[in-house]
Amino acid sequence: MAASYGKYNITVNAIGPGLFESEMTENTLFKSDAFLNLYNGLNPMNRPGKRGELNGTILYFSSDASSYVTGQFIIIDGGMSIV
Repeated sequence: MAASYGKYNITVNAIGPGLFESEMTENTLFKSDAFLNLYNGLNPMNRPGKRGELNGTILYFSSDASSYVTGQFIIIDGGMSIV
């Protein structure tokens, strides 16, 4: 279905973030040392994402640099999806 929008110069892309520092997680998940230790031990980067680390991908998808990119799903999870 996304392919049919290309003729109108509409691109359909998505970002799949892993665990990131945010207003939603700062008072829940980030308050639990036990959770963070477990998460860090399972994640290849050994940490959750930091504020701002999604910005580059968001800017890319929002700019003309990605005008020929459509139907893509970029996972930004510190390598968690390859474990």
